[in-house]
Amino acid sequence: MTGVHTDSTPRGIERTRWRVRARVFFVPLIVLGAVTLPHLDQGDWRSDTGWYSAIGVQAWRTGRFLSLESEPGVLYFNKPPLALWIHGLFLHVFGTTLVVARVPTILAAGIVVAASVGIAKLLAGRRIALWCGIVLALSYEFFRRTREVSLDMWQLAFMLVMVWAVVNAATRRGRGGKMFGQVVVGGIAIGLSLLCKPLMALVCVPMVGAWLGLSVRRGCSRLAVIGISIVTLAALATALPWHLAMASIHGRSFTGHYLGSEVFDRAAGVAMGGQPQHEPPWFYVAQIASGYWPWLVCAVVGAVAAWKRGRATPAGRLGVLAAVWFVGWLTLLTIFPDRRDRYALPLYPGLAWFAALGIDRLSHGGARSAVRAITAWIAPAAAALGVILAIVPVRLQRPPDPQWGALFAWLRAQGGSELWDGAVSGAPAARVYLETGRWPRPTGLDVANAEMPCENDLIFYHARGGRASGAGEASVFESGDLKVTRLEAERWQPVANSDPGEKK
Repeated sequence: MTGVHTDSTPRGIERTRWRVRARVFFVPLIVLGAVTLPHLDQGDWRSDTGWYSAIGVQAWRTGRFLSLESEPGVLYFNKPPLALWIHGLFLHVFGTTLVVARVPTILAAGIVVAASVGIAKLLAGRRIALWCGIVLALSYEFFRRTREVSLDMWQLAFMLVMVWAVVNAATRRGRGGKMFGQVVVGGIAIGLSLLCKPLMALVCVPMVGAWLGLSVRRGCSRLAVIGISIVTLAALATALPWHLAMASIHGRSFTGHYLGSEVFDRAAGVAMGGQPQHEPPWFYVAQIASGYWPWLVCAVVGAVAAWKRGRATPAGRLGVLAAVWFVGWLTLLTIFPDRRDRYALPLYPGLAWFAALGIDRLSHGGARSAVRAITAWIAPAAAALGVILAIVPVRLQRPPDPQWGALFAWLRAQGGSELWDGAVSGAPAARVYLETGRWPRPTGLDVANAEMPCENDLIFYHARGGRASGAGEASVFESGDLKVTRLEAERWQPVANSDPGEKK
């Protein structure tokens, strides 16, 4: 019987322990897959999904990664490049389809779930960690963001990796070198987050510092300060090279737009993207109150239970982190005038930690048996439901806007004629690039030294582009917000019009 191992042997026991340890991560990830993967091809390139996808895939096609372009000759300074590189790589390798564009966001959501579970496991144990992952995966406002190219999801993923690394260093005993390495990893993660969206990830550093100040043992406060300093330095070392390179190459053109328009103007309350007005200060509270069911009751119970148990207990340690994270982000997002539902993503890990504590608190007697049964069967049940949803011809998202299908059918009938950018910069122009492989040709009104349309050229307009067709143009295609004209004069003379704003 030499070489035969049973579960009673050390190797069998080790395999069992590994399965138990891995299950706390795999079960929530299976649940996440069940609610995100079915009918991933439904919907359309709505919002900024098409624009981000086109910018990212163009970088890989042209090899110009440092200074991104939103169309030929138009530099893109709105966002850092990392998330766009990631999505662009997938689209470049696997093709420009909606499914391929969304897969990286699902991967980012998986990192968020895994990191949230890992943090809860370190602080409060495996059972609470498992429920944290399940709750987060099934939070509608969280998982619905996977149906788009979400820079916010990537930002959150790297932020939570930082928190996980720092919590691991603070709670695990080990050699100084190992702890230092974990803290450095946390700093690199924040740096990567800063390469997804401007500046916001830096607020995680004082949040984690506040948690350390409330949670570490006496005599360890100096180590906490050192750890946060290392995180900050590693983050800056990771993120600064790209920022400094862009400032060096483009000067005020970059800094004025990147810091001015994208950060300071938003912070000052300047409306962006055709917004008619900003959402009210209670926007995020209302979003949670109306959409975070049934988990809201569990989260309230968990917050009260963590408060009563005290911060020295496992539940208390996780409760302190959840409170610092949730209250900190809610305060920051509420103060920030540019309020949008996608910005609320950082709130949901904190709510999931609270909800997991609440489920654990409510699990007594027969309820505990029911909770155990749910955790035992939720993974196979979710997998089965996901397969059924994928097979059944059910519509989970509204169909593509017919105006784009009509446009591309018309273009094919014209033999793929070139379009000039009359008023389609940004997302509409990107939509054409993704379908045809060519951007609408920019004009001298938008790009210095660019040519202007000539007689018989086709000019493409969008209702929100800020310009409309003028004298000497004959309409040859119209559908929804889209219009194509043929220039019948020697000179192109469009007229300015106002942006009607975002459609709700």
